[in-house]
Amino acid sequence: MLGTSSARSTEHTDFTAEQIEFIANIVRLYRGEEVETVDGRGDLLGKYFPDGEYVDVGGLRKVATRAEIEEQD
Repeated sequence: MLGTSSARSTEHTDFTAEQIEFIANIVRLYRGEEVETVDGRGDLLGKYFPDGEYVDVGGLRKVATRAEIEEQD
């Protein structure tokens, strides 16, 4: 799981710079843009996206249609 919850609030999550970079790079891959590994999350990118292209990853990220989201309600 990414981020850690604050002890005072279960609604607030603190993300490290590495985690933010990883999430941003998932978006970059989806958009077909170059990734950035300034904060060192190249290891996670290689683990989840070994070909350097966006793919749906169960439990992490999935591109869904509105209909698929509405079915979850």
